[in-house]
Order: sequence, then structure tokens, then C-alpha cells
Amino acid sequence: MLDVEGEYVSAVKAALEGLGFEVLVNAVVEGVSGLKHSFDIVARRRDRLVCVSIKPPDPVLSLLEMAKSMDVRGEVFMAILGNPQELPREFNGKRFKMFSVKTPKELAEKLRELLA
Repeated sequence: MLDVEGEYVSAVKAALEGLGFEVLVNAVVEGVSGLKHSFDIVARRRDRLVCVSIKPPDPVLSLLEMAKSMDVRGEVFMAILGNPQELPREFNGKRFKMFSVKTPKELAEKLRELLA
């Protein structure tokens, strides 16, 4: 896991708790395969599982996060910090969503929008 700025993690935690999720920071989720996957934030609300990774722009990290989403029972959100040049600004799949953000506030607002 990336040692992300506490501001981003705090913003995500507050946004998800505001939506009624129970939130864990720097958590591990066991995938369908039995492999354990690390995320910056893991949140649950009833039967809904949401995993959030906050990463720098890197094509390899993006592929790894997408691969994790295929093994995890739930939704995986990847927030890319900054303005990625080599990556799409946004990817909106069924269980994997990737988007770029520049501020913690923007990240919290994006997650609220996607989870509404």
C-alpha cells in the first residue's frame, strides 16, 4: 500500500462513514481465490463491500488494482493522485472504477457521487 497523505485517507473515511459505511484503514480483503489483497480503505454497509486504493499515476499499479477487482467480491475504486499523462482520466467498469483527483475534497465528492 502507498503511504498516502493522511488528508486523502481522512477525506475518504469521513465520506464513507457519512454514507453509513463501517470503515477500516489499511485493511486486507480475502479474494475469491484465497489471496489477500491490501487496500487503503475497506468499507462495508450491510452486504455492500467497497475497497479504495489511492495511488500515484502508474500504468502497472492501475493494472494490478484492476486485477484485484476481479478477485474481490465488491467494488474497487482507484483514485489516481494528480493529472496522469499515460492513463485514462477515468474508467468506469461494473466493479472497478478508476479516476484522477487533485484534492482530498475532490476524492470525497467523487466517491459520494459514485456510491449514491
